[in-house]
Amino acid sequence: MAIARQLGKAGHRVIAGGPSDTVIAQSRYVDLVWDHPSIFKNEKMFIDSLHELMADHPDLSLILPVSEPVLLKLLKMTDQLPLPLAAVDRKTVENSCNKGAMAQIAAELDVPQEPFAIVSSMEELLAAGDEVGYPFVARPNDTRTHDVKAHFVSSPRHLQHMFAEWPDRYESLLVQAHARGPRYNRYFVAEKGVILDSLDVKILRTDRADGSGYAVEGISVPSVPAMDAPSASLIGHLDYTGVGCIQYLFDETRGRLSFLEINPRLGGNYAFANSCGLDLVTPMLALALKQPLATGIPAAPHAVNKRYSWLYGDVIGLMGS
Repeated sequence: MAIARQLGKAGHRVIAGGPSDTVIAQSRYVDLVWDHPSIFKNEKMFIDSLHELMADHPDLSLILPVSEPVLLKLLKMTDQLPLPLAAVDRKTVENSCNKGAMAQIAAELDVPQEPFAIVSSMEELLAAGDEVGYPFVARPNDTRTHDVKAHFVSSPRHLQHMFAEWPDRYESLLVQAHARGPRYNRYFVAEKGVILDSLDVKILRTDRADGSGYAVEGISVPSVPAMDAPSASLIGHLDYTGVGCIQYLFDETRGRLSFLEINPRLGGNYAFANSCGLDLVTPMLALALKQPLATGIPAAPHAVNKRYSWLYGDVIGLMGS
């Protein structure tokens, strides 16, 4: 809704894709809801429906995907799309969304992170526990929607209780030693591997007691120096152009940083980043229209010590616990 609000206020006409009862349909900045066929069930019907929409609305200029699965699907269909896509390039997105691939890239670049292993069977999972040590965190290696973002495993007995057999819903898991400290998000704009603008946010709470899951409370903080070099190294290696969010765990007491992942899109907390003065939408429009991303980036510093909370996420988390 924050994206629709910003675009609407800037004078753009916004058409939201999804069912008519989708949350974004409630925004006064959404002119129309396009209830299209599922892009995952029938690509041809989706493309045909998009052409029909364009025939009725010839002023449409681009597509801005938000969810990760839709982003990946659209990037694979770029040649079929009649409109430019406001997205980071396919190779970068696929690398970023593959947790194991990013862990391996981080290891090659000496970016600080906890020991890890990529497993695809129960035998490998048991061995990984001995290899990386307990406690550890097991995360789905792919980007499909799963019941949880991560599983915290405290001991071999806990592992056997949690996974009596290999869970078929996962093709593979990234197993990584548990890192201490709160999560830090660095939202950024980058062009040709150079970070042009960024905002650091400390996550105070998530919707899960073990600290994994979705952030429900956070505070903007001054730029964290420990995150500068690893962030620059990762973004430079990927030759990243676009917007995204790099996540770390940072134990302030010991000064220990641990890389988690890169989200190569406009995430759910964009509204907060925008309220602090970091514009991530305008660069994505420039990217789709093949314009320099640096245009329009303010020289003024972003707001710090500003807090947010996500009540709906809190409630959903409590209901699912």
